[in-house]
Amino acid sequence: MNLKKTILLLFFINFWILKCLCQDIQIRLINKDSYSNGFDQITIQNKKEIVARIVTDKNGLVTFSKDIIKDFIDYDLFLTSIGVSGTYLTTINYKTKFVEICLPKKYNIRLGKAVCPKCEKTNKVIKVSYSGTPVLVKKIINGDTIISPIYKDRYYMGTDVTNNLNPLWYCQRDSLLF
Repeated sequence: MNLKKTILLLFFINFWILKCLCQDIQIRLINKDSYSNGFDQITIQNKKEIVARIVTDKNGLVTFSKDIIKDFIDYDLFLTSIGVSGTYLTTINYKTKFVEICLPKKYNIRLGKAVCPKCEKTNKVIKVSYSGTPVLVKKIINGDTIISPIYKDRYYMGTDVTNNLNPLWYCQRDSLLF
């Protein structure tokens, strides 16, 4: 009798583990713009490494398996659609099941600067400028030459094509457009 109970217990433990590990993550983008057709691309990224790019359905819903999410690692979600330049949306991890994001995003403003949604600070946040002429600054730091689009506390995108889903702010601490 004990053998049957042990086998039954092991079966339920394995079933529970598989159920927890094999769940899907759902993300819903709610776009309040009338011009959007609902098809947006979400890029899932971990420390500058792109893990996946997934296109939403016409209702702004995307579902993907937790298999691409590793335990104890945070992943950033970016909106990367036609005419949208990698706008940061949120951070997820293996515990995430459902995220609903309203677009265009509204950010908290403190002393004239947006609060970075990742580090929640303002001291390294600068405004993004859209202009037809790209502005690039050559900096030499510790013998390394770096070309930067940052000039006089502005991040220059190098294009004048924009919409309200494109980033308006840049966090220098997190290298994040939001």
